[in-house]
Amino acid sequence: MLATRFARCLAGLVLAASASSVYAATASTKDSDARVALTQLVAPQVAKATDLGAVDGAQTLPSMRLHFAMTPAKQAALQQLLANQQNPASSQYHRWLTPEQFRTSFGVEPEQERSVLSWLAAQGFTVNEVSRGGLFVRFSGTAAQATQAFGASVHHVRVNGELHTANVGTLSVPAGFANVIASVAGMDDIRPRSHGTVRDVNPLYTTSGGTHYLAPGDFWMRRRWMWSGLEP
Repeated sequence: MLATRFARCLAGLVLAASASSVYAATASTKDSDARVALTQLVAPQVAKATDLGAVDGAQTLPSMRLHFAMTPAKQAALQQLLANQQNPASSQYHRWLTPEQFRTSFGVEPEQERSVLSWLAAQGFTVNEVSRGGLFVRFSGTAAQATQAFGASVHHVRVNGELHTANVGTLSVPAGFANVIASVAGMDDIRPRSHGTVRDVNPLYTTSGGTHYLAPGDFWMRRRWMWSGLEP
């Protein structure tokens, strides 16, 4: 059951991402050594950051991710599947996919995956994970290797008084991967912050030692109090 729920959520995320232009790549030249620029933005915080110069090339980037592109035909098929899974009249109603089933129908082709993995290895990277659904590869390497492979250097930057590292230019990949690689992430350590706040939540469960725990029911109960005018 957990795997099927995961696959359902994963399919929805892929659909949303596929619809975004962030996953497009366009070739700049037809030469054999051509590169394609990935039309994804540098972390938005970098635009207002203070650039402190390039990091040491030997610095490790431990969790980079390469996301595979999805063909228009597969995107359309995924949209239809998601609609069918919510349609009681469909034979696919609530028939969730495992990651392996998702890979078969919507993931990257095996030969394309092997080609990308070989290229990453040739750049000196270590592949740490290949997603079961055929959506991404997680890998690690040095800043120098990342700069050589993706064409954008990694710098130290100061963002709102905090020190971070981030790529400061557009990323690119070999032209042969124009329709295979959608995006590359993890060359920066800037993480989004939640702007949500929760006030005056009273936990409904307390251990004998006095420790308070919060669960979804606590937030749900607070909403009931607010709706009924009985908010404590």
